[in-house]
Amino acid sequence: MALTLTRERVEETVAQYVYPRPITFDEWLETGDRESLTHLINGTPVEQPMVQLEHEKLNLWLLHVLALYVRRAGLGTVLGTRSSVQISQYQGQVPDLFFVRREREHLITSKATRGAPDLVIEIISSNDRRADINATEADYRTLGVDEIVYIDLPRLRVRVLRRTDTGYQEETLSGQPLTLRSLGGLTLAWDWLFVEPRPDEIDTVLSLLGERSR
Repeated sequence: MALTLTRERVEETVAQYVYPRPITFDEWLETGDRESLTHLINGTPVEQPMVQLEHEKLNLWLLHVLALYVRRAGLGTVLGTRSSVQISQYQGQVPDLFFVRREREHLITSKATRGAPDLVIEIISSNDRRADINATEADYRTLGVDEIVYIDLPRLRVRVLRRTDTGYQEETLSGQPLTLRSLGGLTLAWDWLFVEPRPDEIDTVLSLLGERSR
């Protein structure tokens, strides 16, 4: 049964919905708020700010390239910004992109992914708040995501966090290609992430698949 609770919207810059009590992840999935591209933070749905054009263009390019590559290589599933990831009973995130290996696709349900993706990619724009970025990183670390990537468009850099037996190992890239361990060492050129126009998606996938078969 859908959750029906009285709520009021507050804070125009970063809108959130105030319920009479914290709502669970499953209740959040049943509310209309989920369709507003919200996160669930400590039982409260909080809206994401509208993304900028450069963010959306990169996000779409990456989604097309990685989804096609992963499907053709038979690696698993790539999902985008309409798909939720459960962090805990009262916490949920909506990553820009994430990947789940074929052997772990049972985590993906019709409404959400219930467990740690193997890869999460977040794109940082100039209007993103540092507190929000830190909060998402803390969630992904807590969940145990193997590889966490932040593509920072304003600063022209990439932060990569890879899980090890003793915690997370961090690497910052500036002008270097991005190699995704979770995708078998797939390498994305620096210019593809930060320079427009980007290469054709189909041509890029065919080139990447050719490199994989060597």
